[in-house]
Amino acid sequence: ESNDVGMFKKDCKGERYRCLFGGCPREYTEIFPILDKGKFFDAPDYPAIYKLLESALQSTRAQEFPYDWEM
Repeated sequence: ESNDVGMFKKDCKGERYRCLFGGCPREYTEIFPILDKGKFFDAPDYPAIYKLLESALQSTRAQEFPYDWEM
């Protein structure tokens, strides 16, 4: 089973890339490499990810609602 997970992760970087992000805002495809390039204990580039998520909100004209902990 863990081998299947590993194979799926490799496929997501190759032929299943479109399958993974099909229907998602294009910014998601830019976030994936940011997360993928780090090692397990590395902190991702949160400012870059946040900027891309804000861009996705604008490009999809989505409303940003407050999180539960922000209320």
